[in-house]
Amino acid sequence: MKDAYSKCKYMYISHGRSILRRPHANQKPWGAYAPPKAARFLSRLIDLRLGRGRLRKAILRRWERRFGPLVDVKIRGVSYRLNIRDNATDRKILAYPGGPDRIEMAALAEHCQGGTFVDIGANTGHYTLQMAKAGAAQVIAIEPNPAALERLRFNVALNGVGDRVNILPIALGPEGTRPLFLHAADLGNASLLQQTGAVPIQSVPLRPLAKILQAQRVERVAGLKIDIEGMEDRALIPFFQRSLRYVWPACIIIETLHSERWEKDIFSLLLSLGYRVLRTTRENAVLEFRPGGCG
Repeated sequence: MKDAYSKCKYMYISHGRSILRRPHANQKPWGAYAPPKAARFLSRLIDLRLGRGRLRKAILRRWERRFGPLVDVKIRGVSYRLNIRDNATDRKILAYPGGPDRIEMAALAEHCQGGTFVDIGANTGHYTLQMAKAGAAQVIAIEPNPAALERLRFNVALNGVGDRVNILPIALGPEGTRPLFLHAADLGNASLLQQTGAVPIQSVPLRPLAKILQAQRVERVAGLKIDIEGMEDRALIPFFQRSLRYVWPACIIIETLHSERWEKDIFSLLLSLGYRVLRTTRENAVLEFRPGGCG
């Protein structure tokens, strides 16, 4: 398995120079990187919910060292091609029984069946695919990172939901362009904010969320997930200031892990608009809109 990985063709993402060297995610058909029999012991540790903290990191290191970073798995009815070397979300999908963010997924699924789900910072498609499986009639997956986009498209096609998933290779913000910064160790950590250890990979187009929804002819958002590494406030506040209430999402999953990077308190604004907190997790908050519940 490891030899097959080392022979893959490579793609380069550059900004004046080559900074990342990655195998094409779609080099081989799905199933080529299915966990081998020799991985059963590590899989058993994960199933026993022992894949946490230091042990989880040790399991993943052992897995990558023995079998390579690419893994083809099926979690809760969704097929994925994972890369546990350079994507933290992929590592969680492999290492958590039933996949990560199950509380958040359950809350969204209650609202998204037959409706529109908006995935802001879609990465390689974990939320996008789970909400498509849960019955969302339309999924708008917003992801500006070129390397993540390639894998997102592969996973969407793999699950046969391309007719309901619209992938937009853009970022949220005022009309224009802005550099995208990336940590080589985690595709999901791409951000419009420059951070220690991150390098610019290219400029990406920006569009306000309200204009995106208008262009997609979305009249009402059933569910929305936003995970854009500390830019959540700058993406959402203009939308809520300029959009009619009936468009607002019934359920929002917002990453709070990097709330110290917020310029404004989007959380307090949402509460003042009539949202209530259903649950909080280590990384996210789950909010539900209560019409007429504005403070």
